[in-house]
Amino acid sequence: MENEKHYRVVVDMTQKDGRSYFNISLPEEQVELNLSQVRLILMGALALTIRSSENEPEAMRNVISYLESEFVSVDSFSDHEIKVKKD
Repeated sequence: MENEKHYRVVVDMTQKDGRSYFNISLPEEQVELNLSQVRLILMGALALTIRSSENEPEAMRNVISYLESEFVSVDSFSDHEIKVKKD
């Protein structure tokens, strides 16, 4: 498969003082992806985990509930930071 391109997104999570801290990164040797491309990869991975679940409807409800709670809370991601590597 000559035309195949493989991309990797790494997600790390640290829990501290009841909060979860996420770090999303790309391997240095990989071509940079824009936020939309990173989001597409993460959405595909999330969909795969839901479809692979024994109780797909419950998994979907849990994901939607979590996302709703994050976007309703004014504190969620208030300290986010995006670092873009410049050549």
